[in-house]
Amino acid sequence: MQMRFGISAHSSVRLQKAVVGILATAFLATAFYNPEASSGAQNTVTDNKLKRESELMITIVFDNNPWDSSLTMGFGFACVIEAGTKKILFDTGIDGEILLSNMGKLNLPPKDIDVVVLSHNHYDHTGGLKTFLDRNSAVQVYLPKSFPDGFKQEVGKSGAEVVDVHERCKICEGVYSTGELNGGIREQSLICETPQGIVVITGCAHPGIVKIV
Repeated sequence: MQMRFGISAHSSVRLQKAVVGILATAFLATAFYNPEASSGAQNTVTDNKLKRESELMITIVFDNNPWDSSLTMGFGFACVIEAGTKKILFDTGIDGEILLSNMGKLNLPPKDIDVVVLSHNHYDHTGGLKTFLDRNSAVQVYLPKSFPDGFKQEVGKSGAEVVDVHERCKICEGVYSTGELNGGIREQSLICETPQGIVVITGCAHPGIVKIV
């Protein structure tokens, strides 16, 4: 798993707000072992392919803590998760123009995003969505089922596919939603599998980290 700090490198804040922790999961190593390969060359090809498919890169593209002076800060949070062949935009910050500007400078064009996941219905996590969808509406948007119907209708009008999330579900290979959890504010988080363990990504963690993990 790799972490790229586009905006923030304040680990004490980000470990609470973006990547909560890597939990030891030794059993994951067995998923990347191929006993059927009949030669060293086949083993090498298979291992390289599986390594690429299991790679996880998280890039913070919207935050209010400075790190890279070429990027613009703003209230809220967003990150891009590259999981194998899929790119997921998790939350969108408060301002779409800032979001797209930072993504461009980090070589993460909106057209390359496959899935958008919104953690909860606070504007500093959803405010950039409309501007993003103006650039790329060929995405699935996973949001908690409790989001207002009007919000979902506007997302649907853009051409994006709305996916209501209530229970735990699979987003793509190796990435799962916790389902919406209630902590006064209903929120979903992401669970990402890596060869080193499990990574939990949250927006604000309103339900509490203990309940999420």
